[in-house]
Amino acid sequence: MARRWSKAKQQLDQLICATLKNRVHFHVTAYRKAHDQMGRAFITVDGKDIFSMCTLAVINKTAEIESRFERVRGVEDVLVNRRIHDEALQEANGDGYFFKYA
Repeated sequence: MARRWSKAKQQLDQLICATLKNRVHFHVTAYRKAHDQMGRAFITVDGKDIFSMCTLAVINKTAEIESRFERVRGVEDVLVNRRIHDEALQEANGDGYFFKYA
């Protein structure tokens, strides 16, 4: 059974050192009205996003990167297309785009 966010957040908050106690916050947002109900998870320090995981942003970023490559249409070239996708995902991660769900 999945852990409830409130319980996980409470445990994370207990790990924060005293000097950062009221500065660091963990958030999880679900967009219920979105067609796929995707959301994002993010960490803020002093109200500014410092780390964000948003599946939709990763999908858009990898598609943008992949558009630079000539995708191969043949079934036999699945491995080529997979390599293109993996390289695009690696570049997106390097740019700070991460999936909310692993």
